[in-house]
Amino acid sequence: MRVSIVIPSWNGLVDLRACIASIDRQTGVEVELMVVDNGSEDDSVAWLQERGIKFVSLPRNLGFAVAVNLGVAHTEAPLVLVLNSDTVLEPDCLEHLVAALLARVVRRAGSLGGVQPRILQLVRGQAGDPDDPEAIVYSLGQALTADGRARETAIGQAQGPSPIAPREIFGLCGAACLFRREAFESLGGYDEQYFAFYEDVDLNVRARIAGWKFRLAPEAVVWHVGNAAWNAGFE
Repeated sequence: MRVSIVIPSWNGLVDLRACIASIDRQTGVEVELMVVDNGSEDDSVAWLQERGIKFVSLPRNLGFAVAVNLGVAHTEAPLVLVLNSDTVLEPDCLEHLVAALLARVVRRAGSLGGVQPRILQLVRGQAGDPDDPEAIVYSLGQALTADGRARETAIGQAQGPSPIAPREIFGLCGAACLFRREAFESLGGYDEQYFAFYEDVDLNVRARIAGWKFRLAPEAVVWHVGNAAWNAGFE
């Protein structure tokens, strides 16, 4: 299976290097990589050119939603992984995500719009162990409260010693999520009125209204710093 990976990036070259290095280590899946640079003032564009990585360079920061939508439009694979630049994937992550999505699509006649990995908190300079019960969770899927607020399930908690079971979730965390292209495009992508934050909440709500479902695939693991580009962009 071929997967388009779309990475929006802004002044985060150190994280971007680590992210793409982890993509290079993926097994069992053919990758179509697209980086959308949101007007970085560091050496990101020069590095992408030097590495021969496919990218689109924007004149200024137009926001996460614009960057992702543009990246998806410039790719063709039937599955699309939206990925923050401050993430690192375990080597078998993408293979597990694809297997989880395709297996459910076959059994449920295509109602599954996307899957999310187990997202753990990344500390730069430290090698995380996905089996460490003390590893801190960043997201086990997005939840929606009764009063309309969104939250990342289990954020800030130790993952514990017990295996985390696959399950249906309300929505996908925008830091790392695999969509069927059909689902993403039928929804018109992320709403570009959201410059940064809540664009994933909005998409999840619209997707559920349209009949799409989402699942957690915990055997797939992504490590995430969290807000790294946002913080670096204003330093």
